[in-house]
Amino acid sequence: MKGLLIKDLYVAWKMCWSYLLLEIIFCLMVALGGTSPFMLLAASYLLSMVPMTILATDERVKWHIYADTLPVTRAQSVSAKFILSLILGAVSAAAIFVSGFIATVNPMLAGEGHTMGEVYATLLGCPVVIALASLCMPFIYRIGFEKGRLAFMVMCMIAGGGFGFIVSTGLDLLELIKLPSTVIIAAVLGVSAIVFAASWALSALLYKTREF
Repeated sequence: MKGLLIKDLYVAWKMCWSYLLLEIIFCLMVALGGTSPFMLLAASYLLSMVPMTILATDERVKWHIYADTLPVTRAQSVSAKFILSLILGAVSAAAIFVSGFIATVNPMLAGEGHTMGEVYATLLGCPVVIALASLCMPFIYRIGFEKGRLAFMVMCMIAGGGFGFIVSTGLDLLELIKLPSTVIIAAVLGVSAIVFAASWALSALLYKTREF
């Protein structure tokens, strides 16, 4: 298991170093340029795509054939990808907090009106981003990267269209829900955790029964 995670981290660094570079650039833009912390969610989404990029590489080089000869289970191979997602999510959260905090205390940005409330709201988006990215993993483990990516794109279009419709109506969801902020935060974290855990379990089950 440890070896699988090290292998995935190595491939991630080789294949996706540009994603980390974008994360750093966006953090600097927020901390020093006054850009909204919500911009960091775009970089966080890029990092959440790293496990899928690794899966695409594994599929291209036929890694699954070699992995079946190793003393590791398919469930462990799946777990390595999801653990990597959690690690990258923690990196994103740390980047958002640090850069957002610097923006709130930077005297050159005093007129921008940045608050820690914005930072916390952006941090709350991290688990949502990770959970949404994990939704495509069962498709990839069952039908392969290309078809799985197509299914994920369809889901993103549906989700994006729904969000766009809500925004266009001018509805204030927080005002509409009328629940304490602690309840909303707990609900977002809880639903995100359930979606992520369900995707993890389903991916392991589907990959275990997949035939090559």
